[in-house]
Order: sequence, then structure tokens, then C-alpha cells
Amino acid sequence: MELIQPLLDRYVKAILHKDIEGLMSLYHPDVTMFNTYDVWCYHGARRWCEAVTHHSEHLLKDVTEVTFRNVQVKGKKNIYLVHGLIDYHHMSHPDTHVVHRFTWLIKGAGDDLKIIHQHTSLPIDPSTNYFLREMP
Repeated sequence: MELIQPLLDRYVKAILHKDIEGLMSLYHPDVTMFNTYDVWCYHGARRWCEAVTHHSEHLLKDVTEVTFRNVQVKGKKNIYLVHGLIDYHHMSHPDTHVVHRFTWLIKGAGDDLKIIHQHTSLPIDPSTNYFLREMP
């Protein structure tokens, strides 16, 4: 966990400051992204940057706090599998937040860790077909 903490900190800072360039600096140019919203898959940082820009204008604009929970890190040398939960707290709804499950494949070493694959998801309630915002 200690190894990737700087990457998590930079992610939080970029989201809170709506810093698209800072956020994109965390991703490998050949990133493959399975996103919760919009499109099934984005290939490459350029396509993902377009989606991030759109999300920052809509989904992320009221985010006031970002918290990582239950983060697990597996790997060695220069490939790491990281998964856990990300809480996004919103100013417009201070008592609620969205929890995303995430999985990252991280490539690199030292200060040059880059997310080369990301998968985010939300569980779906089978009785309503709506996503669940909170963990049971």
C-alpha cells in the first residue's frame, strides 16, 4: 500500500481541484478503461481524457471529498494489481455519496507509476435495476 499511496494522493488532489491534466498524468498513454458511465470501454489516454473532461463538468463538479477504502495491492517489480472502493462525496448532497468499486493495473516503478488498465463498477440491485449507492 505504501508504494502506491502517492498515486492515490495525486488522484484525490486532481479530482478535488478538477485538474484534468493532473489526473491524466496518472494514466499510461495506452490505458484501457472500463468505465461505470457512458461507454463500455475507452482505449488510449486521448479517448479517456475526453470522457474525464465531460465527467468533470457534470459528475465530478460538486465532489468535495474523495476517500479510498479497503485498498489491496498485489504484485512486484513493475506490475501491480490494486483494487478497493472509492467514495465520492458531493456538495449538493452532503449526507450521501457514491461508492465505486475499482480495479487498477499499474505499471512502472518509483515515481513513474501509471495506470494502464482501470475498471470501475457499481453493483446493481436486481429488483430495481438501479445501482446501489451504499454498501450493505
